Amino acid sequence: MMGEEKWKESDALVESMHSMKRLHWNSLLRDVSNHEFGFLMMILRFQKRNPEVKGIYVSDLAKKLCITKSAVSRMLGNLEKWGLVERAVDPNNRRNTFVYLTEKGSTLCREQNERMRAFLHQVETELGEQRYQEILTGMQELSAAMARVMTAWEQNSQSKEETKCDQFCDT
Repeated sequence: MMGEEKWKESDALVESMHSMKRLHWNSLLRDVSNHEFGFLMMILRFQKRNPEVKGIYVSDLAKKLCITKSAVSRMLGNLEKWGLVERAVDPNNRRNTFVYLTEKGSTLCREQNERMRAFLHQVETELGEQRYQEILTGMQELSAAMARVMTAWEQNSQSKEETKCDQFCDT
């Protein structure tokens, strides 16, 4: 019976993760999707951490987001069309392209962050500040523990030749 209880706990965790994923996150945003907002925020964070650099390389953005350079280029094409980002060739290495937020893109990020903060404040109000902080801390601890265990599993896993999943992966 103890084993069955543990499965119920893991099922509850997986269901909670899925239910958060199924939330209509796009309804919180204006003018961009949650994926586009993720791109913009990644660029913004890079620019804030590296003010001496004009922008982030498209290849680095792809690595950080764990997607292909062509997928990044497609998304950036839309964001560029809307005037939220600009791309430029690196004058020191013409094979590299970097991307940076325009003033319009920075403004949109600021506005979206304000909306997200207002939303989370309402969630915190509903739960109570103490309970909200307990849940947030617990989620951070769970995420960090899962990352550590996953890293250990990856280091101890079978070679790429032995795993079926990696037959279809190009990494």
